[in-house]
Amino acid sequence: MAKQYGRWRNVGSLGEGGQAHVYLVEDSSGKDAGPFVLKRLRREGRLALFQQEIETTRSIEHPNIIRIVDFDLNAEKPYFVAEYCERGSLADIGAETFQGDVKAAARLLLPIVDALEAAHRTGVFHRDVKPPNILVRRNGEPVLADFGICHVESGAKVTLAINEPAGSLNYIAPEMESGRRLGPPCAETDGYSLAKVLYWMLSGGNIFAREDHRARSLVETLSEQRFEHVHSLLDLLMVEDPKKRISFTKLPGLMKKMEVLVNGNFAPLKPSIGIECRFCGLGRYQRIAGGNAGSISKIGIAQMAGRDTRALRCDHCGHLELFDFLDMKDNWWEN
Repeated sequence: MAKQYGRWRNVGSLGEGGQAHVYLVEDSSGKDAGPFVLKRLRREGRLALFQQEIETTRSIEHPNIIRIVDFDLNAEKPYFVAEYCERGSLADIGAETFQGDVKAAARLLLPIVDALEAAHRTGVFHRDVKPPNILVRRNGEPVLADFGICHVESGAKVTLAINEPAGSLNYIAPEMESGRRLGPPCAETDGYSLAKVLYWMLSGGNIFAREDHRARSLVETLSEQRFEHVHSLLDLLMVEDPKKRISFTKLPGLMKKMEVLVNGNFAPLKPSIGIECRFCGLGRYQRIAGGNAGSISKIGIAQMAGRDTRALRCDHCGHLELFDFLDMKDNWWEN
């Protein structure tokens, strides 16, 4: 006979997480149609965290936050019941689906960014953004789940065990690591982890320690220099000191801009020196004149008074790219 939890009948196991068993269940009363997911606490010492997960998830109103439909904390084995996302988690779908596809990655992650912003406005920071915690509904809509170790500002302090890091080591922000004194959780804590998810998706499943995303450059992995625009965004999000990261509120705009730059195959200016020639595609641009490369006049161009003209030249076909650096804020030429 199938195990029963209140009105919920167990119809199959979906595995287990760090603090709970997960089952596929049906409503035996007929009140709610369709399969649901029941998460049952398996470690008694985690009841406070389990309760926080339920209360926090139910308190955030957003279409891309997992929907909890029932719970019982007084049961012999406390549980809650949530919507069933038929396509599984982002980890189940696999990074290979998104490799090199910035448009598909942005389409999936932007609703998650919006969901996180909704949580942040209520003083909730997720702290465990990773592929297994991003679920996908049957219609392709992404859902943010598992607020089990979230941080709630001005709420009761529900803590982990001593020296236990908050979050997955592959996606965790430095300030969440045991013993690090970089400040409390903040919106940018989730931004750091989301940046690692983006890299994981576009790289086809690569992971790395800390902030070293350039050690396995997408430009080299995917053999296309346009993916430098992705690294430029990661440079802003994946910073050790949370105070020096770009504000999370700017992330939607930056992700959309990144998508446009990558898909438009615009030349990345940082680093611009050494990128493939946009004319022949065979050579690479080198400094030829201006700045620390000598006078612009040596290539037959007169420097107008008060200007700062510089030039790159392809070392294969000789194609010239001219730039006027007067009043430029980003001096990528020296980088």
